[in-house]
Amino acid sequence: MTLSVSSVTDAAEQFLSESGFDRGPWLVVAFAAGIASWFALQDPWQWIAAIGAGLLMVMAGAAILKDRWLPMSCRPKWLKADGKFLARSGGLAIVLADQRIQTVSDHQGQHGWWRAELD
Repeated sequence: MTLSVSSVTDAAEQFLSESGFDRGPWLVVAFAAGIASWFALQDPWQWIAAIGAGLLMVMAGAAILKDRWLPMSCRPKWLKADGKFLARSGGLAIVLADQRIQTVSDHQGQHGWWRAELD
């Protein structure tokens, strides 16, 4: 029995589509991809190329989703970090270990690059 790349990817696609938004299967896929990369990419230039390709994919996704908006009926459950919020706060850090949100405006004066936006 021989496996082709397309049959493996088709099986993975079906598995992930059936799992919905569960994080577990996606983490397994990411972990397996990392292990495969460890063995497949042997030279530093290959790692640099892989990182560059990943960054290009992220930038392409950001460019595609840049001008899309959620409907007005969509309300955030915990936090709405939109452009207006970031302009007022100067930036945002979500600290998962402490379960807190820290903004630049909380520590105004420590960041010379940000000034509070006047309303």
